[in-house]
Amino acid sequence: MMGKMLSILVPAALAGGFVGAVTGMGGASVGEGAEGNACIASVHDGDTFRTCSGERVRLVAQSGPMDAPELPGSPRCHRCDPAPGIAARDRLRVILRQPAKLHCNGTDRYKRALCRVTVNGKDVGDQLVREGHAVIRNDWR
Repeated sequence: MMGKMLSILVPAALAGGFVGAVTGMGGASVGEGAEGNACIASVHDGDTFRTCSGERVRLVAQSGPMDAPELPGSPRCHRCDPAPGIAARDRLRVILRQPAKLHCNGTDRYKRALCRVTVNGKDVGDQLVREGHAVIRNDWR
């Protein structure tokens, strides 16, 4: 299914990623099968970020659903080691400083858009898995 296109306007690198404006053609939200260039406003952790239009996005790898370590303060982080979660978040921030393309299909139980993200034609989720910042998991939803 061909998704709706998003376009990026005036990206500028900041600590959390890109700022600018994202416009959706036809009024579609990111989660409705959208595909297009992304404007990343902030990175929450190693597998979740927010677009400049305010959409919350859960990163999905091309090879399958992925999960990154939790950050301290997360309900799923019970005395967890903060270092892996911080490293995963910081790595995703660095990767998303480059122009990114979203390939979204559906939402999760928290109403976050489920999106594959590519940078320079490479899948970001699979890159995080290869680098040891995330794992493929079928039970995270």
